[in-house]
Amino acid sequence: MRIHKLLVAVTVNTIGEVFTIHNPSDIDYGLAQVEYNGGTGTIKIEGRTSTDMDWVTVYTFTGDGARRVTLFPLMRASLTNESGATVYVDLIQWT
Repeated sequence: MRIHKLLVAVTVNTIGEVFTIHNPSDIDYGLAQVEYNGGTGTIKIEGRTSTDMDWVTVYTFTGDGARRVTLFPLMRASLTNESGATVYVDLIQWT
């Protein structure tokens, strides 16, 4: 299992670091977990197949939660509409 820290203690609207997902197994899904400490905001888990393609929204969170998501070769998280929140986003990949 590999855990990617997509957003860590983010308190402003931002687009997170891009992670390259190396998938040595045939498991094409992972688990995204989001935690808000106070406040509100919108978190998008996004993916794309290559740098030539546009980002697509895999799932949108507006509160704490976890969701099984499709893994793309490139993954990231973004925070918008932030209002007083400190946000954490993890993506778990089974290897």
